[in-house]
Amino acid sequence: MKKRVMNFIRIMVRKKIYIVSISILLALVSTLLAACSTHDGITEANKPELKGPAADYPKTEANGDAVGSIAASPEESQLPKMVEHGTVTFHSAESGSEVKLPLLAIAAKYGVTAGFTPPVLPSSPLPEVLFFIPKDQADQLAAFWVNVGIAEEHGLLLIGPRGWRPVEAGVGADGSVGITLENPKDSQETLTYSDTYGGCQGCAIFQIAAYFPSLRKWAEDQGFPGEGMKFQQQTLLNPYIMAYSKEHADQNYEINGVAYQQHEQGNAWFRREEMSSMAANHRLATTVLNYFVKLYSNNGSND
Repeated sequence: MKKRVMNFIRIMVRKKIYIVSISILLALVSTLLAACSTHDGITEANKPELKGPAADYPKTEANGDAVGSIAASPEESQLPKMVEHGTVTFHSAESGSEVKLPLLAIAAKYGVTAGFTPPVLPSSPLPEVLFFIPKDQADQLAAFWVNVGIAEEHGLLLIGPRGWRPVEAGVGADGSVGITLENPKDSQETLTYSDTYGGCQGCAIFQIAAYFPSLRKWAEDQGFPGEGMKFQQQTLLNPYIMAYSKEHADQNYEINGVAYQQHEQGNAWFRREEMSSMAANHRLATTVLNYFVKLYSNNGSND
């Protein structure tokens, strides 16, 4: 390279080409020589590694195998917005206890809104909820409200650990719902809620077969055989609700969940709530999941 540069200068001088002044030419030569000494071009040794875009949100399989694993923490600006909006009262008729939890409204993303702008906040105060919450957990829990209605307001109320933030909140064009809360101090602690909402029938049937072993033959007959899953334990609470636990990669954590299914007259519906948490928080996870059971114990008639 240096030799080619010097030949170029000699040719220019010999032919008396003075388009560029000698001072500018010398500056150019100096720059070229410096570049030659510091950069050898792209070689196998310095070739940049090409990588695909990093995922912004937790990646989960359709059957929930990867719940709790986070590819990358989302930027604060990408997180669903959450607004504190008063309190919700939880009352137990049996014990007479009453607990108030802060109400946090989450702004969901919608696949379609049909000309309707879904409000983030409920249009009226939420009524008292008949559910027992231990008083020693009152300062550890919060109520989370999401408007899952596409054409009108339809609120979904969940309870979860206080201080956790939403990293996903979406309502698909078919009405399916996906919500994920995460402990900002520990990304392995998550609470995930999903609901096919009567939309994707294949999705619902596939997951029903995965979580309800006795319905796998039925799912095969529908053309959607589910894949077997590894559970530490499964307990059928009633014909519609299955409680389960899975093994966590870290023995200091545990994964517990509850799945709901309904199928009749060619329609299938699947819901699931799953919590990955420190084993020390097992009792808190039990309260969170028991609320899901309460919501859908009467064959999902709360809809």
